[in-house]
Amino acid sequence: MLAGPAGACGPHPVGVSDYGLLHYRDAQGQSAGLDVDLIRALEARSGCRLPLQVESRARIADGLARGWLGLTPSTIYGPERAAVGELWPYARSPVVVLVPRAVAQRAPNRDDFTQQPALKLVVVRGHRHGTELDAWVGTLRGQGRVTEASDVPTAVRLLRAGRAHGLISVAVAVAPGMDDLEPMPWDPGEAVVGHLWVAHRLPAGDRERLRLALDALLADGTVDRLFRQHLGQTLALRTRLGPRKL
Repeated sequence: MLAGPAGACGPHPVGVSDYGLLHYRDAQGQSAGLDVDLIRALEARSGCRLPLQVESRARIADGLARGWLGLTPSTIYGPERAAVGELWPYARSPVVVLVPRAVAQRAPNRDDFTQQPALKLVVVRGHRHGTELDAWVGTLRGQGRVTEASDVPTAVRLLRAGRAHGLISVAVAVAPGMDDLEPMPWDPGEAVVGHLWVAHRLPAGDRERLRLALDALLADGTVDRLFRQHLGQTLALRTRLGPRKL
């Protein structure tokens, strides 16, 4: 079952953060979600020890940079991240803006939202959203209309309390219990690609072992199966990248 050479590999702590169906706590308080199952599959296929560590996205970035984390899933590419580690793509997701239903009626598109100064956006510290939406965030930030939250649950609470009126989210992270929020497809031309972000500081042999394991999980359909399991067939089809070409 190993995708790489035999021998010890790890432990390499894996940073995950609460984000819709990607990571949440089950009824027993244990970590669950798509990211969790992906890392468990990667651990089984590679033979590497990959203990989970729940942190905010900002702390995960700090952990990879400072060396107390080894890798993290569901990461968007950025040059500052590439300076810290390798980024291996494995899935894509359409991007939506979650807004309360009353806001959806007032602002049915992004231009309408932008033109109403009373409407504010909340972003999660450390998250990236793709080129076009990051530029939009910058415009609103320049107008004093962006507030930051430490994690997605806090951002959703700000929306429901009326202290913010929109939250950018990847569609795969929209979880049950968010039925009061409308996912607005305000950037239909751009999908966010999710990467496994692996620190350069990991031994080269371990990085290669993990890379081969991820390629094998993509090639044999394991990644597709996990997405179908967590997201359903329709959305899972929109996330597929297929095997990577390196």
